[in-house]
Amino acid sequence: KVEAEGEKEEELYSEFMCYCKNGKQQLEASIAAAEDKGPSVSSSIEASEGRLAQSKEDLKAAQAGREAAKRDMAEAKAIREKEAKAHAAYKADADTNIAAM
Repeated sequence: KVEAEGEKEEELYSEFMCYCKNGKQQLEASIAAAEDKGPSVSSSIEASEGRLAQSKEDLKAAQAGREAAKRDMAEAKAIREKEAKAHAAYKADADTNIAAM
């Protein structure tokens, strides 16, 4: 019974040591990969920040253009309404003159 326990402990110890050796190698490989990936992530972040800044500028320009278009449309509408009112007055006057003949 004692020998069986000893063998079992030896087997568990061997498995644990194998895990430690392999685990260490895997962790070292993972760390190395993460360190290699660091600069590319940094450059990716910088590129994303640049695109974000450009998008914000584009948005501001589009909003300014939209506001200008709204002002232009309001001005054009006011001019059309003024011209329509003048035309209506002229037409009413002309209709009155024609009716008087």
